[in-house]
Amino acid sequence: MDEGNPRITVGDLRTDVDLGEVDVDRGRDVNALVDRLRALARPGKPVVVHACPQMLAHTFYKVGDLARGWIILASVRDEEPHG
Repeated sequence: MDEGNPRITVGDLRTDVDLGEVDVDRGRDVNALVDRLRALARPGKPVVVHACPQMLAHTFYKVGDLARGWIILASVRDEEPHG
């Protein structure tokens, strides 16, 4: 991750994570964030992700975390493709 840190707010029923200031541009960065957010999730207490980078959102979908309900995407960024 090049810049910024996630803003994490822990509540009784869920944990909110704002990734608006986090830049993810490498697979290694995505894997680190997936691990970090999974560690925050608990049964009955999902992690709600705001301003999720598209690459990270796709990874959560692909590995099944969204279907399990542990990770909820509140919003996904509109990003230009790298090119």
